[in-house]
Amino acid sequence: SSSSSSSNSSSSSSSSSSVVDEVAQLSSEVDKEEGGEDREEEQEENKEDGSLVAKGEEETSLQEEASWTEEDLRQLVSDITSVVREARSSDLDVGPLLREKQLLRESRQCAMALRVLRLEGRNEEAIALFTTADEFFKPDVAIEAEILAAFGSMGRWPQLFDEFNRLKQRGLQPDLACYNFLMYALAMTDQQSRALELLKDMTRHQIDPDVATYEWAMMCSNSTDAPDVKLGLLRSMKANKLLPTQACYRRVLHSLARSSSCEQSLNLLNEMREADIKIDEKSLYYVLSACIAGMDPEKAFQTAMKLEADASITFTELHYDMSISACESAGKWQEIIMLASRMGERGVSPNGITCNSVLRACVELGNWQAALTLLGSMKDDGIELDGLAYSTVLQACAQAKQWEEVLRLHAMMEDSQSSAVREDIAQPVIAALWELGRAEDAQKFYHEATDRGWLRLWRRRRFGVGPAMLDTRKVVPQVANIAVDIALSEARQQTTDPAASLFPGASVRKGAQDVVVVVNDEDIGGEGEVLEAVDGSTAAAVLDVAHQLLGKKAKLECLRDPVACIRIPGSELEVQRVQEAMRDFMMSHKPGL
Repeated sequence: SSSSSSSNSSSSSSSSSSVVDEVAQLSSEVDKEEGGEDREEEQEENKEDGSLVAKGEEETSLQEEASWTEEDLRQLVSDITSVVREARSSDLDVGPLLREKQLLRESRQCAMALRVLRLEGRNEEAIALFTTADEFFKPDVAIEAEILAAFGSMGRWPQLFDEFNRLKQRGLQPDLACYNFLMYALAMTDQQSRALELLKDMTRHQIDPDVATYEWAMMCSNSTDAPDVKLGLLRSMKANKLLPTQACYRRVLHSLARSSSCEQSLNLLNEMREADIKIDEKSLYYVLSACIAGMDPEKAFQTAMKLEADASITFTELHYDMSISACESAGKWQEIIMLASRMGERGVSPNGITCNSVLRACVELGNWQAALTLLGSMKDDGIELDGLAYSTVLQACAQAKQWEEVLRLHAMMEDSQSSAVREDIAQPVIAALWELGRAEDAQKFYHEATDRGWLRLWRRRRFGVGPAMLDTRKVVPQVANIAVDIALSEARQQTTDPAASLFPGASVRKGAQDVVVVVNDEDIGGEGEVLEAVDGSTAAAVLDVAHQLLGKKAKLECLRDPVACIRIPGSELEVQRVQEAMRDFMMSHKPGL
């Protein structure tokens, strides 16, 4: 049996070296204060990491074995690991095999066996071995710590809580490792009040919390989102002469961001600098969030610019996007261009949101050419542009009356962002077609826009009768031209003659309804009863097209009460219909026809 054990230990020494090295390294670092940074890398905030085998926990649970030599520890772990893997390969129960190899003679060997099983990912076997430990060993804190860790690794929080209570009922005083495993479970189940009570219990029993204890206490959610609890924990750490880690500061900053506590966030950021703690991406994100939400736009912009200029802080794409957003809120368009330039200098690639902000900045600065060039460069660089990017530049070109560019950008959108075409795109496209002499295409696209719901200009009554209302307050004059032209044409076609109902077989006609075209208040000028459309306005465009269709003598009214509008009486539509009928009649009776 001894020979077999030696053979197995030799053959598996290579495969078990990782576990041996890990445990031995942890043992040699028991009394060091360096665990915080390594723990931070292994545990994500927001509870994304469910693993309980973190360096800080292992260091604490190995305090009792600190008197072992590194060589003894390596040999013990190697022997236990070999037996554990032999049991797995032979499908044997690991407990009897360990006893057969004389590796379960004392409690600390049992604790180490539990740890090896846990590090091998065999938590169920660790629990099975633990259930038989009472038959061979007296209650032992080291064994209890390992089984608490096993329950934690499996996310079995109720069993972990029960075992901790059972530990105390058996007259054992939990050590720091046990308290830390329980604190981790409370963090994973968002039990902040119990976590604070646990800290008090540790004080009563003269167990000094370590950095890991505070890190996990800070992971507990605060239902009120008030940062006072986490700030209190941070102060307690300092009072206990513990150096808060990056993770501790980050969790406090997260809480401050939720409550928009900008000044406190900036103070903590300065503390991190003074303690030479690296300001990570999330911590900086929380500080910027607190400032943007808790300051007026001008001050938030100044703070963001100051942080970006700090060489000790690394801005990522996310932080530039937030800073550009702050500039946008403050109307600092030139600063947005500057930040975009800094992104390029630092090799930070912009995302779609940042690109849209930069394009808007170019437009707001009146430089549609720069916006157009930048859009082309972004597209060539493979940046995924959304409909807003195209829309921003397209509308800028429309304002600059660059109609060819409007149609070119629209064609690009149809190829890559067809779903993004809507009212703010449809109007400039219709205007461009109209201005380029493509009236038929403009009318066709107008019909498509109304059919698809991009333009909704008609306001009709659900019940009863009344004038047909066309709302042109948000449309450009070119679109108003087409809308009124089509509206009057349709209105004339829908009129019927009431006298025709007296004659069987004749079509029934009724008087035409008024057409009311609602315009902007500033479109109607004049005073008293003498009102007229302001030159160049949408109202002027409506009058022009109406006179073209109904004749210069048509009696059209400009009104302000109850709303600014152009009233086209139904009687004028009837006159037009009669005149058309007379022309048709005269044409049909010409000689030779």
